[in-house]
Amino acid sequence: MNTDVKLLSSLSTTNTGSTSTELNWESNHDGQTNVEYKPSDSSTWKTYSTVSGTTTSETITGLKNGEKYDVRVIVDGGTTNSTTSATTTLPADDQPVLSTPSEGQITVDRETVITNYGEVEVQYRETNTSTWTTHTTVPYDFTTIDIENLSDEEEYTVRLQTQTEHTTGSWTDLVSTGTLTPTGPISGTVENQNGQAIENATVKVFTVTNATEGVTDPASGIDELTDLSDPMPDSFAEQSDSDFQLLG
Repeated sequence: MNTDVKLLSSLSTTNTGSTSTELNWESNHDGQTNVEYKPSDSSTWKTYSTVSGTTTSETITGLKNGEKYDVRVIVDGGTTNSTTSATTTLPADDQPVLSTPSEGQITVDRETVITNYGEVEVQYRETNTSTWTTHTTVPYDFTTIDIENLSDEEEYTVRLQTQTEHTTGSWTDLVSTGTLTPTGPISGTVENQNGQAIENATVKVFTVTNATEGVTDPASGIDELTDLSDPMPDSFAEQSDSDFQLLG
């Protein structure tokens, strides 16, 4: 007959966070108590600590985010007296940073890995539409991923969600790309003001807003001028003798 059946009872968990959970129980012995835990899908128990028989609480730390654990207290050298379970919380991810390094592509930069377990789902949609597309689900510790084969002249919105088999985090705040711009090569003939073809001309490409047709000076008739980082089909051809011709 077991003499320790009622020595430990009423085990419960409280204050469960992303990496820890607090255990509380009732004790009726003056020996030692082993505090043990394991992932719920595992068969192997681990001893977290051994405390005195008069101790009735312990906090297990160093747990995985969003994982379900079985916990128990057992009289040292005896049989299990009380068992329960707890699932740690899963932090929500930070809003990602987006860039558009090439045509039809978004690079998603997670910047900081804040979880230690599970996966991250990456979704995108055309801005101002309601249908999300899951691009991929990646391991929790990824930092960047590319979304490719997107349509130019469209704006996209991206969001992320941390996940495990037991729980999910909140979706991140939405972040948008701005309109994707074609970045293909520019070809054509560069001419001077007399209509003569110029060989080996240096061409600088700008984004042009409200350009005036026939402008010969790139500083006039333009409300906004942005360098090669965001090229548009309109361009200026520049010669060493400062003759300019608006192309496009």
